[in-house]
Amino acid sequence: AVPAEAGTRTLTLPAETGTVLTSVTAGTILQVIHAETGAQVTVSSGTYVDLGLSAAITPSATSSKIYVAFNIGGIFVSATAAGFARVELVRGSTLIARSGYIVGALESANEWSGSECTGFDLDSPNTTSAVTYKVQGAAINGATINFQRDGAGYIISSMILMEVAG
Repeated sequence: AVPAEAGTRTLTLPAETGTVLTSVTAGTILQVIHAETGAQVTVSSGTYVDLGLSAAITPSATSSKIYVAFNIGGIFVSATAAGFARVELVRGSTLIARSGYIVGALESANEWSGSECTGFDLDSPNTTSAVTYKVQGAAINGATINFQRDGAGYIISSMILMEVAG
């Protein structure tokens, strides 16, 4: 079984000669960070809350861009026909992107299920200090949302950060 714990792995890519990179071509991938979670999070308000999916990266230059890709799975919406889920990607407390309304197939009287949300962005944090990206979720119009819900820990949400040389 896949563990339902958050995890982060860092991969730093060396130069072909095995020496430290001193000069790179724009567009070169400098490092890759991966994070995942399978912990269920229940949200029942329109206020965005952390979904347990976050990763930090320290850019090597202020000109670097960070490519962020994420997938949130197991989104179950318990609501009347007007209820929806939404997710957003933030860097620190800065909003980067926000999804549209998320709803799945009608499973039973007021429960919609089977949804997931995938997003990506190319961000320019303009810093060489560590930056943290995270995904947050909210319940819209009186819904109760369960993110990463399956009851057995098999639903895993993941995020990949890639530093791209500017």
